[in-house]
Amino acid sequence: MSDPPRPPSEGGGLEWWISAIAPAAWLLLVAALGRLHQHHRQARLGHRRLLSWSLLWEVPTAALCAVLGAGAADGLGVSLDSPAAAALVGVVSLLGPRGVEASVASALEAHGLRVHAALRRPETPPGPDTTTEPPP
Repeated sequence: MSDPPRPPSEGGGLEWWISAIAPAAWLLLVAALGRLHQHHRQARLGHRRLLSWSLLWEVPTAALCAVLGAGAADGLGVSLDSPAAAALVGVVSLLGPRGVEASVASALEAHGLRVHAALRRPETPPGPDTTTEPPP
């Protein structure tokens, strides 16, 4: 087994930079693919055009999702160059910021914790009364 790359201050060079940047680049690529998949889904449903200015907003969103997913993976004790970290970043990027917010709010409510009114899911109106027989 070889020694880990040394930082530039100790005479290391390109190998150190590659080992330092590779996990972040990998997670950013996974997040970008997740956001691209979500953009394609929105375009297929007719909510967006495939090639539009909204596609540019996916770049900072992918970076944010990579940071959120990497932070969650690090908090769970998962190495950032592992497939588990990439899977977590992929899920976070597919959900996007609003999906993560809604998921966290739902989890907090399920555990009996108070959630700000702006984060709560909207109440669904009751459906039609099905206790009586329908008219002929």
